[in-house]
Amino acid sequence: MAPLLACVVVSGRSGIAISAELGTMRAGGEVEILDSQGIDPMTFLIMPRVLAVMVSVFCLAVVIAVTMVVTGYAVGASMEAIRNTWEDFVAEISRNFDFQDVVFFTTKTLVAGGFAGVICCVEGISVRDATTDVPRVTSRAGIRALTAVFAVSAILSILFYDIFLVFQFG
Repeated sequence: MAPLLACVVVSGRSGIAISAELGTMRAGGEVEILDSQGIDPMTFLIMPRVLAVMVSVFCLAVVIAVTMVVTGYAVGASMEAIRNTWEDFVAEISRNFDFQDVVFFTTKTLVAGGFAGVICCVEGISVRDATTDVPRVTSRAGIRALTAVFAVSAILSILFYDIFLVFQFG
């Protein structure tokens, strides 16, 4: 759940901002100026943003996962639904956690973050000469990025665990 939430937050906040920034740069002619100076816009503008989105999604997903565990324990212990100590609680989580879960978490955050970053950048850079295109493209980028995040999450869940929502495959 943490990778999906992190992707939604980063796409909705930073992805749309990236799309608007690149769209404004394209409409203002800044991208063409970089290209005319021999600077590849893909390398200079898009790749750093895509990598930043990927790293941001991963880091935020780790923070969300840790917060979920701590909050889950705090609420459960305060309602007396969890009667274990914190150490026992964490030990139980560790026993039920395997290497496949770590690979899945990392893959899901990086792949979904990469898709969201690429989609937002490509949509932003697709603006043509009118500044009035920026809001339309920005909105489209957000919707497409979120759709891709949900699709990638579903596909990776099926590939890793043979399960989608509550439906078991295989």
